[in-house]
Amino acid sequence: MSSRDRHLYEFGPYVLNENERLLLHKGESVPLAPKAFDTLLVLVQNGGRLVEKEDLMKFVWPDVIVEEANISLNISSVRKALGDNISEPFYIATVPKRGYRFIAPVRVITDEEVPPPIKPLLDEEKSNGNRNVYQETPSQYPEEGDKQPEPISPGADRAGGGRSAAVLPSPFGGHLWHALASSTFYALLYAIALFIEVSYQYDRYGQATLTIAPLVFGWIFITSLFGLGADWWWINRGKPRSLVMAITTFILAGLILYASLALFLPKLPITEAGFQTYTAHGAYLKSVYYFLPLAIVFLIIPFHFVISMQKELQAGKHNRAHALLSGRRRSAAPAGTIYIKPVWLGIILAVTIPLALVFTAHLFENLKSGKYMNLFMQLVQWRLLLFFILGMECLIWYNRALNGIKRDCLIHKAHSPDH
Repeated sequence: MSSRDRHLYEFGPYVLNENERLLLHKGESVPLAPKAFDTLLVLVQNGGRLVEKEDLMKFVWPDVIVEEANISLNISSVRKALGDNISEPFYIATVPKRGYRFIAPVRVITDEEVPPPIKPLLDEEKSNGNRNVYQETPSQYPEEGDKQPEPISPGADRAGGGRSAAVLPSPFGGHLWHALASSTFYALLYAIALFIEVSYQYDRYGQATLTIAPLVFGWIFITSLFGLGADWWWINRGKPRSLVMAITTFILAGLILYASLALFLPKLPITEAGFQTYTAHGAYLKSVYYFLPLAIVFLIIPFHFVISMQKELQAGKHNRAHALLSGRRRSAAPAGTIYIKPVWLGIILAVTIPLALVFTAHLFENLKSGKYMNLFMQLVQWRLLLFFILGMECLIWYNRALNGIKRDCLIHKAHSPDH
């Protein structure tokens, strides 16, 4: 095997040619920016071994000092070219805070095994005195608004199917863990609220509450997942008014629960304070009124917007998406969506915190002493903490999701023939 042959690497359906700086998938060229190619090359050459971030920077940018964000951008570009998934990687695995590892089997192939069109290029190069005849040409992308070809999926190659590697077809648009976490916190709010309304007479209602609370949690958790999943499903199929239907699902779930609890919660005041308190059943409805706006503003609207933006990218509308998220020029949000900037959600949460603390302090100051007063106060504080945990989880996820969309837009822009 010649030295030139040793510069050809095969992994899965891909062939990487170091000398020609060419990545092929089943004989077809896969567009890859120069620095992204260098990143893939060093990972493939060290297949199975951890490549530290510092080593990657030294190889890809030997004479330049760069930030780690450049590595992340290149890794994202490589993953997109290979149709890899960061949550279920087939080619590149992330080692948190350290670097990356190429996990797919790599085989060095001989000159006789080289598939077209590499073989003709090598033969022609040899006939011209090893002159490099390959020249990179800019990748051709569809015009704005046209649908791009679906990226290659490793899973589809293994199964022989045509499943897209895009994020949108994945359950919940690839945001399953966010859906599970947010639905869990949201359902816990309803379960704790049930304990709060009977806590002053816990000796009388406590045992029944322990039986009913898991049912309350399960109902809200399942209906919340259903609402988010249905929203993703409707968007994926181009259904109109999917945001309204998702919000309606959450509202109906809360109201049905409230109506059902009329069979358990007494219609007389249980909490004892220096002012007139609500009946237990009426107080629970007040909690539902607090929880629903939180879910709509922090959970449903951002989730709907992110999934809709992913649909925009799938349709090839990267420029419009980037213009909207960067705010550099006026651009309309996708039809049927509401775009709330993360900073505004942060402001809403920051303003709500002191207000909630003031109202809670006022309530505690007017409570009458009782056997279970301490239990009541602890449950109220846990509800308040869960309220803001849910808000923060949604805000952090939303900000990261939008940054991921902007990063995809920048990668597309870097591969565009105009750049």
